[in-house]
Amino acid sequence: MEQTTERQLSAEATARIEELVTRFPKKDGALLNVFRIIEKEFGYLDPAAVALAAKFCEMPKAKAWGVYTFYSTFKNEKDGKHELWVCSTLPCALRGSEALYDHLKGVLDLNDYGTTTCGTLTLKKAECIGACGTAPCFQLDADYYENMTPDNAERVVKDLLGGNPRPAGFTPWE
Repeated sequence: MEQTTERQLSAEATARIEELVTRFPKKDGALLNVFRIIEKEFGYLDPAAVALAAKFCEMPKAKAWGVYTFYSTFKNEKDGKHELWVCSTLPCALRGSEALYDHLKGVLDLNDYGTTTCGTLTLKKAECIGACGTAPCFQLDADYYENMTPDNAERVVKDLLGGNPRPAGFTPWE
């Protein structure tokens, strides 16, 4: 974990965290919830935010960092405004998720981290998003897109990048 500079939360977020940790027999049990509050406040988690969470939870920074790096769903400073998770587990892989991912990688202008150079979207692989019966699928922020083809996925992404995001439940082939 790299050196960090101190970060300050708003009084409201601080009060929420201080109240939250009192509900746990050991404060470190609140860590994931504390991460979510801090992530909402700052927009992402970085080493300074993880250190701040560790302080609230009265635990070593290294332990908090281990938890943070274990979970892939926390946003970090390199992530774009939106995250697109392509499912890569067996049911989706058997129905073309690798081709879907590769197609999106090819049509997007991504930096080395997988984020569009404009900072709007980060493309990632997910282990499972729980839609095996309608594979291949992806999750764009909180919305699920199922039975996707590379062309349909490209339409969804281009609409998002063009400032015209589709509402939840949108099916691009209708």
